[in-house]
Amino acid sequence: MNNEIKKVLYRTIDGIPNEDWYYIIDPDELVEAADLDGFSIYKVCNLGNKICSNLNKLAEEVRNDFDEKYCDCDYDFDGDDVINEINERFDMELELEYCPDLMIFDEDDILWDEEEMKFYEPNSFNTEMVYHFWDFQFQTWTYEIPDEIIEISDCIAYTYLDEIENTNGTSFCTGGIGHHSYVAYLRKNQYLIKEESDWEYTRTIAKVVDKKELINYLENLKRNVNYYLKKIHY
Repeated sequence: MNNEIKKVLYRTIDGIPNEDWYYIIDPDELVEAADLDGFSIYKVCNLGNKICSNLNKLAEEVRNDFDEKYCDCDYDFDGDDVINEINERFDMELELEYCPDLMIFDEDDILWDEEEMKFYEPNSFNTEMVYHFWDFQFQTWTYEIPDEIIEISDCIAYTYLDEIENTNGTSFCTGGIGHHSYVAYLRKNQYLIKEESDWEYTRTIAKVVDKKELINYLENLKRNVNYYLKKIHY
């Protein structure tokens, strides 16, 4: 497009109803997260001034002692056993906080691999650029990896589709109180529809359509097709 591209559209992976719709966000909202998929990783809390290499020395000492202690029996010690023994033997209070498949860490965080029974720094794992947002429905921070990106320019001109829709003439909106739609012409037979909401915790979505799909969209909203096509191409 051009050098003024600042916005990113991407298809969500957690399934908004129509797969043709995208979230529209600013690239500055994309953040780097550690990709922990396939690992059993915990964030270590109550570290004090301990560093990763020192902790691994303690863990190795405990694992070696356990190997000798349990070599003649059927007991299989696990990561919890190692952490508990480190706390007891070295007068520490390490606690573990389970990490999801994608996680944003600080540089000084230390992670515990439950299967390997070793400590790691966050930069030990591959990273993904993700969209990090508060999911109001589940009351938690959510990470999404964009699997398809469409770049659009900030300088494109939008046509507002808002009209008075309620009987008392007080609601200027599109498709219901607090909802708003805009259309921008991108290139030949390609348009961008953007939908926003004034309601809290909603996110702006958009889709790229051809002229036929745009006409259907306008008709479904009971908008004057000829009037808005002229405005969009003005």
